[in-house]
Order: sequence, then C-alpha cells, then structure tokens
Amino acid sequence: MATDGNASSAGKEIEEVFADRLKFEHELIGQRVTWLMTLNSILVGAIAVVAANAEKTAGSYVVSGVFLVASVMGTISNASCLFSNYWATRAISEAGRVLADSWRGLDPSERSRRQLRMRLYGRDPRSFDAAAGSAPSHVLHPWLMLPSCFLLLFSVLPFLSGAVAAGGKEIPSGWAALTLVLTLSPFVVLPMLDLRRRRSAQPDPDTSVSEG
Repeated sequence: MATDGNASSAGKEIEEVFADRLKFEHELIGQRVTWLMTLNSILVGAIAVVAANAEKTAGSYVVSGVFLVASVMGTISNASCLFSNYWATRAISEAGRVLADSWRGLDPSERSRRQLRMRLYGRDPRSFDAAAGSAPSHVLHPWLMLPSCFLLLFSVLPFLSGAVAAGGKEIPSGWAALTLVLTLSPFVVLPMLDLRRRRSAQPDPDTSVSEG
C-alpha cells in the first residue's frame, strides 16, 4: 500500500509540473502575440498614413522607402514570433510525452483516469501520442496563423509600393527582393546549423554498443 501511495504522489507531482509548464508556455505565447499585434498595428498605421499622403511626396523615394523599412521590421518581428511560438508548442508536446511515458507502468484503469484528467488542463490526452504527431489543424491556432499571415503581408509589401506611389520613385524590385532574402535568411540558415549541430552531437549507435 505504501508503494502505491508513493507512486500516486509521484504521479500527481509530475502532472503538476506539466501543468505549470503548460501555463508558463501559454503565458509567454500570449505576451508575444500581444506585443506583436501592437507592433503590426503601428506599422500598418504608418503605411496607411504614408499611402494617404503619397501625392505630397511625388518625385521622391518616401513611399517606397517607408514600405521597405516597414517590410523589414514586420518580417523580422513576425518571423521571430512565429519561430518562438513554434518551439513553445514543441516544448509543450515534448513535456506531454514525458508525462505520458511516466504513466506506462500504471494499471490501465489508473492510466486512463489520469489521461482523462488532462482535459482539466485543456489538453487532449491523444495529443501525447508521439506516433500520431501534431494534428494538421494545429497551424490554425492564432499564435501560429496570425504571425504567418502578417509575415506574408510584410514580405510582399515592397512590391506594392508602386501602386500607391503617386508619382514617387520606386525602389527596383531586385533590390527589394534582395532585402527580403537577407531579412529572412537568418531564420533559414541558423535553424539548419542548429539541426546539423544536434545531429553531430548524437552518439554513434555502433560506437555506443562497442563501448558498452
């Protein structure tokens, strides 16, 4: 009986750790999305003001320059938020899998009861199944969908400046495309380097066996 009591206590403790982790990640996601939407509102407002007064800046690069600067700032901020929110969801999923792994030695009825209790924390117990992976509709959550939509908007923004320039000079599309590529390149190159580093840090199975 003492053993069962200790196991129950340990199970409750790890479930509370998971709940704290879930709350922590969700609070961070909420804070990121809040400041991101505030920044997006400021950038869109600045674009609207410049576009409305485009005639006053005829013959200059004001409109196209503002569009390009807003594009760079919006692209960086939305890509950064999307990157962080993606890894936050990964952290939640992996924490859930650790929790599910701790239930494997329990009686089936007890395991089922604890899995069902996860709904109190707003989690579908089936999401803990590593083999099933994330649901395809997961990308529809606002913390992933909103940064993605604004990222697309700010990415094409420099190529829209000509439509509202009203006689203003337009930055060549080649330079705008190069600026966009340079802006997004860290979000492609650095994760690839991270992946390469993680793969190189994994022990060689054959070496591990021979050493054992």
